[in-house]
Amino acid sequence: MIGSVENRGNVKKRCTHCEKKKLLDQYHNDHNSADGKRSVCRECVNEYQRSHYAAGTPSAKKKNAYRREWRVRMRKEVLRHYENACACCGEDRYEFLAIDHIKKGGNRHRKEVKTTHLDYWLWMNDFPPGFRILCHNCNSAIGFYGYCPHERERGSHN
Repeated sequence: MIGSVENRGNVKKRCTHCEKKKLLDQYHNDHNSADGKRSVCRECVNEYQRSHYAAGTPSAKKKNAYRREWRVRMRKEVLRHYENACACCGEDRYEFLAIDHIKKGGNRHRKEVKTTHLDYWLWMNDFPPGFRILCHNCNSAIGFYGYCPHERERGSHN
């Protein structure tokens, strides 16, 4: 391994920031590097993040505000593509809407594509079929009970 040293069976590597030799488990993963780890140790990364982001510096606040705005714009674009309202009850306030896998299997699909941000995945993959918009109430009811009360009200559930 590049930049590593054997020490009683434990592989160590030198942090490019603090210059200390540390065990590989003290580095974040990086699939692009030769040894599979970042060149800067977790401690140095955390120190940097605390000083630049958590401290609320003006540049960090601006960056975070931009990210929030971008995510809202991207999410609204995804919702518009999939009809922009709950397919069950018609709720159209985006804060209440969720993306639903029409044929179930949402948990399995999220694990397969390795994401918790389904809206971003849909956006990056050109809005594939097999998804719909439901409000959180309808989505939860279908998840818990297998049907939504709106279906019973319409008489479309057996």
